[in-house]
Amino acid sequence: MVVACVGSAISTMLALVAAAHQTGGRVICILRDHKELQISRQVPGSDACHIEFVIGEAQNLLLTNYSEADFVLIDCNLENHQGILGAVQASRNGGQVVIKSISFI
Repeated sequence: MVVACVGSAISTMLALVAAAHQTGGRVICILRDHKELQISRQVPGSDACHIEFVIGEAQNLLLTNYSEADFVLIDCNLENHQGILGAVQASRNGGQVVIKSISFI
């Protein structure tokens, strides 16, 4: 499962960690910079060790490194979120779930 977000997506990441425990999957969180990384690592507490944080440009990473992800969640607060969603959907052969979130709670 891959989450592309702005800042810290606390409740979303914790929900995905719980789902990953149930399915044997893993959670990857794409962030824009080191500042967001520092904030995001502090928030989930002990569950942070179950999340792989990656810094980079979400669209590129989703199309290359994580093109095989079964589940992708894109934060609407990301700059160019519509372009990211369109590119990811166009590159998929079906079978994956791609969700665009209005906002993280």
